[in-house]
Amino acid sequence: MSIRCLSLLLSLPLLLAAESDSAQPVQGLMILQAGQASTFALPLADFGSGSGQQDMALFQFNNLFTKHDGLTVYGWQTIDSNGTIDWDATIGYRRPVATLKHGVISGGTGLQRWHLPSIAHTEDWVLDNSLYYDLPGRFPLSVQANLKTAVVSNKEFAEGSFLVLTAETSRTLLNKSGYSLSLRHGPTYVHGLGMYSVNGSRGFRYGGTLTVSHKGFNLAFQGRQQIGLQAGLKNSIFWGVSLTKVIRMFGRD
Repeated sequence: MSIRCLSLLLSLPLLLAAESDSAQPVQGLMILQAGQASTFALPLADFGSGSGQQDMALFQFNNLFTKHDGLTVYGWQTIDSNGTIDWDATIGYRRPVATLKHGVISGGTGLQRWHLPSIAHTEDWVLDNSLYYDLPGRFPLSVQANLKTAVVSNKEFAEGSFLVLTAETSRTLLNKSGYSLSLRHGPTYVHGLGMYSVNGSRGFRYGGTLTVSHKGFNLAFQGRQQIGLQAGLKNSIFWGVSLTKVIRMFGRD
């Protein structure tokens, strides 16, 4: 993608803001992340050779068309110990669709580009449709369902979909002198619907992330136990550590 195209893409939310019916000002965030992980992990399987570097750049624009909606553009890559680079890029949109007595339901859709040489040089375009339920409170709960469907691929067996169901709760453990310590944890279930010839219950994971935050920096330590329910997804323990910087480009909370 050229610099000119990238500039136009990132300026689009500002142009759309003029047509927004949101009572909130448009907010733009840039999130940069660098880290290390035990392996290259995807919902259907683990890939890569040993631990690897993992980096991400994300641009998020909130309150574009209505209050609390969001447009996200991001790129992510992992580099394993052999120097192999796998990456994906995504553009997605999410907005609230219903406010309940307890919680909010949101819907989203996005298009992902997967470049995965670690997986037999796979090149995929994937449609990601999602549904969210968020319950605020002292012990907030977030439930998410993602249906990923291959729309274009260089592999015939990539046709199909898979479903990822995730539930998480979080808690602030410490908040003092500008520092905060929080814990987020919960289960994930993966069900194959034909994509990569995977059908049925694929795997179950339970993971947690401990995060130290200070002045826009987040240092996170992640651990996850994986239980494979089919051949090709082994029982394993995943770990990761990352440093994230959140930069507010414009707007306010």
